[in-house]
Amino acid sequence: MANRFFTKTIILLIGLGLLFTICTVPTSASALSNHETQVKIPDFQSFVNSLENGQEGVLRGLYVKNTMALRIAQQPIGDDNFITPVQGYVTEFRMAANQGTIGLLAHNYLAGQSFFQLAPEQEIYLIYGNKETKVFVVTDIQSYQTLSPASPTSDFISLDSGKRFTASSLFSKIYSNGSGNLILQTCIFADQNMYWGRLFVIAKPIT
Repeated sequence: MANRFFTKTIILLIGLGLLFTICTVPTSASALSNHETQVKIPDFQSFVNSLENGQEGVLRGLYVKNTMALRIAQQPIGDDNFITPVQGYVTEFRMAANQGTIGLLAHNYLAGQSFFQLAPEQEIYLIYGNKETKVFVVTDIQSYQTLSPASPTSDFISLDSGKRFTASSLFSKIYSNGSGNLILQTCIFADQNMYWGRLFVIAKPIT
């Protein structure tokens, strides 16, 4: 039993290290802004209808009024580090689901750029294949700098508190609480470094 737990822990940490090094191609702020202004946000009901496929319990879309309408892709079986390269999509993070939270990943030169527009108290809607919706409210936005950008096991520094975290302890802090929270994660591009930091938008379910 102990050996099985140890093996699962090692697999988790390996996957975590790979995830925390998957970032972005550098993109200027002006390019991101220009692209964003060209994206038309559909009305909520039209977006929900476009996602319907009858699949209960399968996430299909993410919606924030006047901000984003994104489709959700699933990670291929056996590839917990996959993040879709398709514009207009985010990726459901399987490892987060295993920890009792909902994680959505995106590159910041694609859908992740819209994560930076979110603010506390905004409502986020998740849409399932059977048109079921769940509502979350943004409660916290956390940013971290990567201390060793080239390392898959880099430590991180909170830009708010200055506290230092290992990759595994940061993963546990964000995802491993079984709370049912929604976490939006993307990378922060700064100082001409594609691996400079991470952004986490944390939202709690509205019951």
